[in-house]
Amino acid sequence: MQLAPELIGPVVLWAGWLVAGLVLALSFSLRALSDLLQGSARQHLVLGTAVALSVLWSVRATVDPGVGLHILGMTAAVLLIGWRYALWAGLLAELAISLTGTPALIMIGPNWLLSAVVPATITALIARAARRALPPNLFVFVFVCCFFGAAGCVLAIHLIVAVLMGLTGMPGIQGTGVSLSAFLPLVMFPEAFINGAVMSLLVVFRPDWVRLFDTQWYLDGR
Repeated sequence: MQLAPELIGPVVLWAGWLVAGLVLALSFSLRALSDLLQGSARQHLVLGTAVALSVLWSVRATVDPGVGLHILGMTAAVLLIGWRYALWAGLLAELAISLTGTPALIMIGPNWLLSAVVPATITALIARAARRALPPNLFVFVFVCCFFGAAGCVLAIHLIVAVLMGLTGMPGIQGTGVSLSAFLPLVMFPEAFINGAVMSLLVVFRPDWVRLFDTQWYLDGR
């Protein structure tokens, strides 16, 4: 989701930048950065993911002035390259689309939190919980981690934005909140379907690419 600066106000805007900076610092790893810069296959996957995300995020529907909805794709990104690299790819994508002027550069931090950090973290937590609590089955990975995980990410972002609307004087029963609620079912299913379809193809044809897919666990049950 992409928001305009006038929609959230200066306090929430700079708070978003602060949280974004903290998350970026937590995600930083010299070893991960070194591996990424060595020109390995992982580098190609991360850069390819960044390009794919920038394309997805640049195609968005404006449901109200200052609010743009788009396919996130972060669930597939996290399962494919891991939480840390998915955040970096999302940041590159956010930078790419912000350089076009929509959204404004000042919104890179808050929008990165909404479009990348929140769904990436939720997906990672769901994948870990599914690995610990559910049977080792391919359909668990596809439907729980991918399909329902992606839909849950959209729902979580909608709730966060609804809270932000309330904090900035735009309660959810008026204006933007109503539009977001009306569009929520129309966004959740495509998000779940696209992420689930992409990961289904990858785990069948290129399981070695999918970082969070353990073939011994999900296919062999051990």
